[in-house]
Amino acid sequence: ISRLNSVGSRTELWQEQQRIATADHVIVCCARQSAELFENYPALKPIRGQVSWVENRQQPLALDQAYSYGGYCMQLDASHLILGASFYPNRDDAEVLAEDHVHNHELIHNVFPEYAQQLPALEHWQGRAAVRAQSLDYFPLVGKVHNHEQNYS
Repeated sequence: ISRLNSVGSRTELWQEQQRIATADHVIVCCARQSAELFENYPALKPIRGQVSWVENRQQPLALDQAYSYGGYCMQLDASHLILGASFYPNRDDAEVLAEDHVHNHELIHNVFPEYAQQLPALEHWQGRAAVRAQSLDYFPLVGKVHNHEQNYS
């Protein structure tokens, strides 16, 4: 959707030059791109984060427990540990980076050093990086959009 047009009590959803739909209510869940649809939308900042996962068949943790320690980890399945996560405000790159695997390893090593030393070398780690949108004061943004009473974000 490239724009929203208010027409009376309804909203038209447009993609370029084509009207896709008309609706009584619209819920916009576009993270930072939500601002492209509304004037005066609250400022949002990007925050990059990366989780890592690694094969740990030799030393699995209990499947029904998660650990929180400034980072977090839990057994993903019978043979993989997932752990994380890096947290970089004002970054919007989403490539998986070795330096973030190092960060995630340091987090677990700080609290479980013997366990962390048994994990495979970082070149065998996999990961997923993503960018989330965050309000400047870290409070959630939800509700009707000013001057668009039928639209919610």
